[in-house]
Amino acid sequence: MARKKSRSFTEVELKFMQILWDRGEASPDDIGSVLSKEDRSISAGSIRNVLAIMIRKGYISRRKEGKAYLYSPVIEKNEARENLIGDMLSDMFEGSAALMVASLFEAKNIPDKDFEAISRLIEKHKRGKEEK
Repeated sequence: MARKKSRSFTEVELKFMQILWDRGEASPDDIGSVLSKEDRSISAGSIRNVLAIMIRKGYISRRKEGKAYLYSPVIEKNEARENLIGDMLSDMFEGSAALMVASLFEAKNIPDKDFEAISRLIEKHKRGKEEK
């Protein structure tokens, strides 16, 4: 059976994307510097390899500036979140949003302020559907 193409990032790809979303664009040296400050050192060659894979996957693009390349995200953070949630919903929860939310509530100790925010979001979305 052919492997389904994932729209989700690997752990390393997600870290690179977070750096690019925060900065807008970055060189491989910039990415290495951020990783090294977080005690997550990775060789320059490995950084370039990951960036090349991410370009092939369509996650990022690059442009040449002088002798260096600068990389920037093609996928916006919200789009990536929606893709990840969609994949999780279909792959892990049989398409059931209720099962997904129930699992979240069971797995995490959610503060009351978050429950209140969730309740407001549910009401907002209900009202939005009623208006259509």
